[in-house]
Amino acid sequence: EPVPRRLTALVFVDAAAQDELACRRTGKLLAQIQRLGVSPVVLLCSATATDTASNGYRDIIRGVHRLADAIEREGGRARPINEGVFYTNPYSASQAAVDAELIGSAIAQRQIPIISPLVASAALQVLVLGIESAAPALAQALALSTSTQRPMAGSGGAFSLLLARLIMLGSTDGISATDGTFHRFVNMQEDYDEILQACRQTETLRLMRTCLGILPPTAAGIVASVHSDPSLVMKGLISERPVSTQHQGATQHVRKEESDSERRCAQLSRQGVPDYRPLTSYPFARVGNNDAANPAWSSGGSQKAAVSANTTEPPTQFTLLRHGFSIQRHTTLDTCNLPRLRALLESSFKRTLNGGHYFDRLRRLSTDGGIEIIVAGDYQGAVIVTHERVPSDGQSKVALLPYLDKFAVLPSVQGTGMADILWAQLRRACPKCMWRS
Repeated sequence: EPVPRRLTALVFVDAAAQDELACRRTGKLLAQIQRLGVSPVVLLCSATATDTASNGYRDIIRGVHRLADAIEREGGRARPINEGVFYTNPYSASQAAVDAELIGSAIAQRQIPIISPLVASAALQVLVLGIESAAPALAQALALSTSTQRPMAGSGGAFSLLLARLIMLGSTDGISATDGTFHRFVNMQEDYDEILQACRQTETLRLMRTCLGILPPTAAGIVASVHSDPSLVMKGLISERPVSTQHQGATQHVRKEESDSERRCAQLSRQGVPDYRPLTSYPFARVGNNDAANPAWSSGGSQKAAVSANTTEPPTQFTLLRHGFSIQRHTTLDTCNLPRLRALLESSFKRTLNGGHYFDRLRRLSTDGGIEIIVAGDYQGAVIVTHERVPSDGQSKVALLPYLDKFAVLPSVQGTGMADILWAQLRRACPKCMWRS
């Protein structure tokens, strides 16, 4: 009989960014995640490895207990784990290995494990592991605890893990380029190399790629600031959609922004340009009270907390990351694998395709207007756009209108972010596109 699985989120928190306000907000976020029925496993990270002679050791211990107290104040349950998780493994090339038994025990007791990255060296010296060593080791140990045939160590034989989310809470509000461009969504397979070349948070991006590569392909990653509104990160956790919004302190400002945003959405929809719903339109848009904070963000993405009860909070955002799929683009059927494309369409729409008639039509359009076929992965998803001729300028001219002909995803890859990836590629290829609803 399969072992029941416990929905789990792996959370990395930058210890250096945890001031009092950030600790309070992080505690609120983790307590809310726990109330959703998701078990967070939290690693309080240090950017670099240090030894007991520095203040890093004491700061980490203090930070773990402060975060546990913040979770308890928000109605959650937490267990600080300062030792016993990381250990040196002489048979491993990495600096540390992980014993997941204490983590499983905490989850079994409905507690959030708050883990210190402490390890004893071969010389019996206690070290604070850097995030580049501790995070992948922890991700690997949790990934080994996802079997449906073998329960997790420390769980009393009750469950194994279902790793669904990877969250990085640090000093920046996501992944941005050196020219200021903010990346809301990153398809690791397709976008990683290009973004890395001009990225401000290169180490964060590399770490997220490494850890997402360890987790199941259905897992999604979120990079956000420790000062982010907890409800914003919760929105991304639930909907797996990138979002950017500005919170207003006064009710009338929120209503005005919501009204303006709805009008913009309607305007863009008529133009065929998709947009995201405003955060205030979700029932969990404001969880708890409005914290009296106004972090000031520098051009490099760093932030300083400035407390003011009467000022408006700055825009807050995050980056959503997925394992993703490689992308192929075709403007002719000659380069497509037509049997694979036909199988994808039939599986997605659950209907038999009249392949001869349909592909003949695409061939005709490819020489008269043009077609664009975007294929993701190994024909696991596809978008087919045809450029249709329509009258323009009082019937005297003919314009080409991009028309979304097919949007198909294999049922076997649903939940992996395939639809988001295809949608992003469609927006990039055809900023203005029409389709039948």
